[in-house]
Formats: sequence, structure tokens, C-alpha cells
Amino acid sequence: QALAGLGRYEEARLAYQSWLKEKPDDMTAQLGLARALARLGRTDEALSLYQKIKTPDSQLAQAELLEEKNPRQALALYLDSTYPVAWWSATTLLEAQGRLTETLPIYARLAKTNTDFADDAAYRLYVLAKRVGDKQAQAEGKALLDALGLNWLALRANQSKLSLPTAPPMVPAGTDILDRASALESIG
Repeated sequence: QALAGLGRYEEARLAYQSWLKEKPDDMTAQLGLARALARLGRTDEALSLYQKIKTPDSQLAQAELLEEKNPRQALALYLDSTYPVAWWSATTLLEAQGRLTETLPIYARLAKTNTDFADDAAYRLYVLAKRVGDKQAQAEGKALLDALGLNWLALRANQSKLSLPTAPPMVPAGTDILDRASALESIG
């Protein structure tokens, strides 16, 4: 892993292959080898290895490798994933293909997760639903945003202005206290 982290993928490949000779079923070594092969541009070999490994990580890696070569299969893998980040990648693929309506239920699903991009997904649902004229999805996006509490995206969706509280003006008696503090400071 250290070799791969340093960008020395050929050395990492050889190390993973040695590791797998000793422990052929080691999933960490299999995933590492597949990643090294992908980085070396040996995509078909990496895909073949990823397909033998039945984990959410290998599924996500397969989808990423297939995006350009076979977007339909990549999309299916993203949608079948347990990772919300994979669902986000699915929406990116669908939007690039102009399939906005198909992204709406995915954004709704993402907005209901406990992830950092739940608010982004809810807002995206709201915006795209408005664009395609889906009033029900638009209302759902707005409700999901509102459920997240006060946030900038919810304010934008509701066309509200953000009014932050300001400190009250200093009362006249406050200057008297500051004058005394200055006097005391001047005499040490």
C-alpha cells in the first residue's frame, strides 16, 4: 500500500502478486493488486480481478473503471451499491446523458442519508424538479431541505434572505466605563 501511495504502481503490483502467492484468498491483497493494475492502465485485468471480489469497494471501483467504456453497466453498479457516494456518481452519469427525471428519486434517496452531501442532494432535487416541472418532487426537495434545519440551501430554495443578528449598540454608560479603564491603565 505504501508503494502505491508513492505512485510506484509497478513495484506495488509485484508486491501484491508476491503476497497473493502466499495468501491467494487475501481480499486486501486482491483489491490492492486490482488498484495497481488500474493505475498502470491495465483496465481489463483490473476489471477481471474486481469482478471476482464481491465487496462494495470492488463494485464501486468497477463502476468507476466502466464509466467511459460501458456507462450503462457502470450506472447499474452505482445504483446497486450500498455507498451513497456511488449514488451521487450515478446522478452525475444520468445528468450528463440528459436523463434528469431519472435522477430525482436518487437525489431524494441521497437527501435522506446521514452524509455531508444530503443537503446538496435535497437542493439538487428541488432545482431539477423545478426545471423538469415535477411539482411533487419539487415539494419533496423543499421539505427535505427544511427538515435539515437552517441552512443556506434551504434559504435559497425558499427565496429567503439571511438576516443575522447584530450586536446591540453600546449604551451611553458604556463609554464612562471605558474612560475609567483607560484612566486606570494610564496610571498602571
